[in-house]
Amino acid sequence: MDASRPFSWSERLIRRLVASGTRKRSLAGFAALSVGDFFVPALPTQTSAIALALLQPRRAVWIVASFAAAAAMGALLMAAIVSGIDGYAQALANDVAPEAWAEAKALLLRHGPWVVLAASLFPTPPRTLVAAALLAGTPVYIVAGAVLAGKAVWFGLIVTLLVTAPQRLQRVPWLGKQVQRLDVLRRASALGEPS
Repeated sequence: MDASRPFSWSERLIRRLVASGTRKRSLAGFAALSVGDFFVPALPTQTSAIALALLQPRRAVWIVASFAAAAAMGALLMAAIVSGIDGYAQALANDVAPEAWAEAKALLLRHGPWVVLAASLFPTPPRTLVAAALLAGTPVYIVAGAVLAGKAVWFGLIVTLLVTAPQRLQRVPWLGKQVQRLDVLRRASALGEPS
């Protein structure tokens, strides 16, 4: 990069994001923001976890624990909302399709926690499934525990891959240059130096 030319707006933005992402308090902020992922699907939960894993690889365990706990908190907030509409939702389900709801309710009571756990292994939170399991009568602590366990596995895999991948990714022609550039920015930001 030519030192005499000014930085473009995208370069300045990347430098700013890297500088703020290397701060310790950024983990708490991003994890708190990701609680809302159960309600606002466009929140950058996965992107935040990925960025933090690349910028703060030594805090990998905290990143996994924070984002998994945030997902469980989202499930608990969903439980609070579902408990408020439980009577209405039950009546609607019984009016619209009583046989189908009775069958779905029996299946969710029998297999709900395992299905919620399996659905939590994917990037998006299992919003509808969590609500249905709660409406079927699955205890809140079991649903929240299933979400916590599933998201801990999901984020654990992603963060582990990202923490161990930079050495491997540097061998890929185009991607290697970008990984090296990010590493230089991260190191410079951690030292408080302009790069």
